[in-house]
Amino acid sequence: MEQKDCLDAASLKKKLIFDEIHKDTDAGFESNRERSQKDLQYETEFTYGEVIYTTFVPVLEYVKPKAGEVFWDLGCGGGKPLLIASLNWPQLAICKGVEFLEYLVDLATTVSCELTAKCEEAGLTNAPISITKGDMLKTDWFDADILYLSSVCFPDELLEGIVN
Repeated sequence: MEQKDCLDAASLKKKLIFDEIHKDTDAGFESNRERSQKDLQYETEFTYGEVIYTTFVPVLEYVKPKAGEVFWDLGCGGGKPLLIASLNWPQLAICKGVEFLEYLVDLATTVSCELTAKCEEAGLTNAPISITKGDMLKTDWFDADILYLSSVCFPDELLEGIVN
């Protein structure tokens, strides 16, 4: 049995939209290429990782997103957590992300626009998405009600900066 077999019809429709948007993207490869170009390949805070749709939805369900709340992803990469939150919780005020690497900012911006277009085609709504290029420690994310960051490879200094 595949993970998609566990989804009801409405959830499967959303997952298929998500999958369609990402069928030709390889954010991990492009992240590694840009990191090499900028001599950041050994900086652990730029290690690329992605969420899986069917396992990230329950994580967000656990925190019970409410209407009008703001979702933030620090180090949003190609934007998958943003799209999942936007698609499944259209009542969120906005889903915001900050990313340092230019290619990933461009990719996240492109796929977020595609999500809105595909939702309109399918008669669905999604929460607005905003992606900022920048340093997560220099970005004002204090309006966050829900904060996501994949910090497994973050050095202690970065974690301390986030906490401060």
